[in-house]
Amino acid sequence: MASSFSSEADLLVVGGDSMIGTAAAKAARARGLRVVVTTRRPGMDTPQTLPLDLADPGGWGWVADLRVATVFLCAAVARLDACHIDPEGSARVNVTGTVELARRLMAQGAHVIHLSSNQVFKGDAPSPAEDAPVSPANTYGAQKAEAERSLLALVPPPGRPAATILRLTKVIHPGMPLFTGWIDQLAAGRVVRPARDMALAPVTVDLVVEAMLALADRGREDPAAVPGIFHLSATDEISYAEAAAFVARRQGADAGLMQAVDSVAAGYLREQPPRHTIMATGRLRRLTGIMPPGAEAALSACLPAPSAPNVRIRGKR
Repeated sequence: MASSFSSEADLLVVGGDSMIGTAAAKAARARGLRVVVTTRRPGMDTPQTLPLDLADPGGWGWVADLRVATVFLCAAVARLDACHIDPEGSARVNVTGTVELARRLMAQGAHVIHLSSNQVFKGDAPSPAEDAPVSPANTYGAQKAEAERSLLALVPPPGRPAATILRLTKVIHPGMPLFTGWIDQLAAGRVVRPARDMALAPVTVDLVVEAMLALADRGREDPAAVPGIFHLSATDEISYAEAAAFVARRQGADAGLMQAVDSVAAGYLREQPPRHTIMATGRLRRLTGIMPPGAEAALSACLPAPSAPNVRIRGKR
């Protein structure tokens, strides 16, 4: 470890080069917080960027020297198929490594805020509450549920917060390849084949970061207010086919270019996706005042504009 290592910080962002981690670190620094981030990329370590592979606890020597108020656990193997193909390897990151790192940091007084997923629910029913029993239907969801249980069982030092779990639905951002890919295909006159059996209740990355920082703030003000589970989700959900149609309307695209498909049959996924992804967000709203928007409002915040006639989705049931 470099001698210039910043051993004290307000915030540690684990997975600092992920989409959410990057945005969180930027927003925290803009508020004047001292931020340290981690990366798996070799040769990137600086006083504010530390090497971390969640699958290799032997390389975490710097953890014992770090004193940090809050930790955002943003790193994960998040692709559903990657977890399905390699359940043991992905579990070393998503469960074993995540929980062990949290245990060490919490023992040193850090407030651990862990990002989880709506995938802990099977998705048979919409809008599960924060205290609803988990029922994962895929490998990734099962790993997230196991990590949650282990994190919530950790005991912090006196006067410090226990773990906070923030479950997220689909997180979107401007320039997202999913949307730019649809836009490029439509502009070229090519057929777009979005899934009609995949639901999303999208939230923007900016809203996710706002929620994370708000939970961190409340953890400093009242450590007893933040332990446990919170949800962040749009107020309604739509299918990927409906999302693609919304994009097409804004781009003035030909309605005939939209052809809805089934996700597994089309080769998009190996496991059947949840029917519903929307979650109830009451606890987060009551604690922080954050009011998530609807699905189309979230999409609008991440898309270029112009309006156009309605688009019929070919193949919609």
